[in-house]
Formats: sequence, structure tokens, C-alpha cells
Amino acid sequence: MAQTNEPEKIRLEDKQEEYLKLEVGKLNNEVGKLLDEANSREKYSITIITGVAGWVLANIRDEEFQLLIAISFIPFISTLVYGISVLFIYDNIKWIGEYLLKIENYYLENPSELDGKGWGWEKYYNFKNSNKRFVKTTKFLWVLQIVLCLTLFVVVYKKDSIFPKKSELQQTKCCKK
Repeated sequence: MAQTNEPEKIRLEDKQEEYLKLEVGKLNNEVGKLLDEANSREKYSITIITGVAGWVLANIRDEEFQLLIAISFIPFISTLVYGISVLFIYDNIKWIGEYLLKIENYYLENPSELDGKGWGWEKYYNFKNSNKRFVKTTKFLWVLQIVLCLTLFVVVYKKDSIFPKKSELQQTKCCKK
């Protein structure tokens, strides 16, 4: 049988059990705070995209092309920064989950059961979320935000072909009469 780095399971004293419960509670609280922070950064990113897109589209016919290009690039930069920071948050959550799983494997019965019947939230969560739908959806939404940012940038860059100037519209109406 292969040797592991895990110590043999021992009966916990009351103080140890209490400490373990407190530690797990603190870690679960930390995960909740990290998820809230990730959600708020996603909301900030979406707010910046919609706010800047609204302003840019309202001013798209202005002659200040360089200003429009610069401002339309803001959502891309902020989404990239927020996205990277959220990636680090999810890495931190994953590390906490790995540690909780280690605690569960050490202190709870039947740690090797992979059918969702073993004790502990991490085992149950890993079994039920084997397809990681939440993670896939979150990644898709961040990619969608990047695509929206780049689309805004392209719309500004190609504004003359998408939004003809008012004088050009009036000339085409005059010529058609």
C-alpha cells in the first residue's frame, strides 16, 4: 500500500473538535466573502461596459474620433483587470476547498467514497458539480463581456461606415428628390 503524507486518524479531543469546527466555519465565511467580492466585480464590469457604451453611442457622431477610441477602450481594460482579479479570487476559493477536502478526508468516515455518499461538503459538492456548470457559465460571461468591449471598440473604429454623418444623410435625401 502506498504511503501518504497524511497522519493516521486519531480520536479528537474536545478542544481539537471545537477548533476544527471554528476553522471550517471561518473558511466557509471566507468563501462567502470571496464569492460576494467576485460577484460585485462582475457587476462593476458590466456597469462600466453599459455606462461607457451608452455615452459612446450617444456621442458617436462627434468629430473627436481619438477621444471616442480612447473612451471605448476603457471597458476592455477594466473588464480585463476585474476578470484577472476574479480569476485569482476563484483560485483562492479552490485552495480553500482543497484544504477543506483534506480536513474532511482526515476527520470524517469513508473519505474515499466518490459517489456523493461520503461525509463532507467538498465531497458532496465535487460529486454533484462534476460538470462545473457554475464555473463554465461564469467563464462564458466573462468572455462575453470581453467580446462586448471589443465590439464597442470596433463600432467606434468603424463609425463612419456604420453611422453616416448627418450632412451626408441630408445630401442623399436632397439628391433623391
